[in-house]
Order: sequence, then C-alpha cells, then structure tokens
Amino acid sequence: MKRSVSPAAGLLVAAALLVPRTARADDQTEVFGIAAGATAGIMAFVADVVFTAVTSAAIVDLKEPSQSWMIAQTSIGGASALVMNGFGLALGADDRREEGYELLTLPFSMWTGGIAIFGGWSLAEPGETDLRARFGLSFVAGTNLALTTLAIGAHFDERPTPYYVAIPALALMAPECVLTAIQATEDRDNVAAWAALSVWSGLLTTHAVINLVARGIEGGSVPVPADIPPPPPIPTPPSDPYYIDPSVPLEVVPPAPPVEEVKPPLVVPAAIPGGASLGPGIMMVGRF
Repeated sequence: MKRSVSPAAGLLVAAALLVPRTARADDQTEVFGIAAGATAGIMAFVADVVFTAVTSAAIVDLKEPSQSWMIAQTSIGGASALVMNGFGLALGADDRREEGYELLTLPFSMWTGGIAIFGGWSLAEPGETDLRARFGLSFVAGTNLALTTLAIGAHFDERPTPYYVAIPALALMAPECVLTAIQATEDRDNVAAWAALSVWSGLLTTHAVINLVARGIEGGSVPVPADIPPPPPIPTPPSDPYYIDPSVPLEVVPPAPPVEEVKPPLVVPAAIPGGASLGPGIMMVGRF
C-alpha cells in the first residue's frame, strides 16, 4: 500500500531543506544561549532565596550558620551580585536618555551583595562578630556597593548622576552616615567596620549633593541629542505673471529710437489735361 503525504507536510519538509544549515545552527545557538541564561538566572534566584532564609533563621536563633552553607552562599551570592552590579553598570553607562532602566537592578544588587558579603565575612571571622551586627553591616555594604556602581556607570558617559539615582542615594546614605558613625562609637568591637561604612556613605552623600547641585545649575537633565529634522522644502515661486523675484536683477531696457513723423498726403485742386484743353480737378500731394 502506498502512503500519501499531505501537501502541508511536503511544504514543511521542503522549507526545512531549503533553510541554510548555518542559519539553522545560528538560530539553535541563540535559542540555546537564551534558554541556558534564563535557567541559570532562575536557579541563582532560587538559591539566593534559600540562602536568605537560612541566614535569617540563623539571625533569629543567634546561631552561627554552617561553613558549608556559607561557602555556597558566598560563591553563588557573589556571582549573582557580580552579574547584577554589572547589569547596573552597563545600563547606567548606556542610559543617555535617562529612562531609569538601571533602577530595575538596584534592589537585586543590594540583596545579592548583602548575602554575599555576609557569607564571606562568616567564613573569614566565624563567631568573632555579633550575628546581628554582621547582618546589618553586610546589607549596608551591599547597598553602598549597588549605589556606587550606578554612579560609576553614569560617569562612564561623562555626565552627572541622574536625579532618580542621586535622590535615593542621598535619602539612604545621609541617615546611614550618621547612624554608622554613632554605632562606631558604641560598638567598640566593630569600630573599624562601622567607621569605614560611615566614611563610604558620607562620600556617596556628598557625591549625590554635588550632582544634584550641578544639575540645578545646568537647568535640569543633560540634553539628549535628538535627530536633526530634514530642512524644509524650498517654496516654489507664485504663478502670478507680474511677480518680480527680488533675487533676480532687473534688466535695463534701452529707450526706443525716435520715430520720424510722417505727414498725411494733401488733396489740392489741379488742372487735369483733357486732350487739347484743360479741365478743373483735384490731386494728392505728399507721401503715400
């Protein structure tokens, strides 16, 4: 028995054979890269959520987390923080129209930076620092790192930090500068860490104020070079026959030569010969 092939199936087979192999390979590579990146991002997000839950449980119980968890948290959280801060840096450097896309990365950069710093600190000095102080210092440092990255990204394009980055930085860093300075005087065991965070947040506060003042002096945001419109079309001259174009010089017409006046012929009486005799008559004298 012969099997019949539908026209649609035949067209699909022919199209698959006609597509170049290089094009199919490029499409497959692109799809594979997108799928792999999305899978890695989802896995890193789930892992960061788990690490946050483990760290929070350790803070509540005031129990030092295990070293194996902190190794994994430092590795995966550090990679996540590096990727998110890299995205923020790239978006801040390329956001010439100042649409604020880099703000989408800010919460994730603060979060992943905090858990990565906490994990590394717990590995370096386990049990030597109070868990609550370590937790607070880690997430404060993660916030400072995220805001610093956005500020550096803006200056890559030689422009002031956008107002939507400078204002949150000022709102967060000014109180942090004061609170960490107070905490440095009270927590003698961690005075160096609190003092370093106070200086860091003070620098970010000063930077935000300078950029806001600079934008106020310049009159707002940095102007974005817009596309130059094409020149307007040249207007056509009017159809008025008596229109005189001012750009065209007038021709001087020479005067006409004088015309000689011609007098009309005159009719006068005259004798008309008639054989042997003359008879009265008239004749015309002049130019004809």
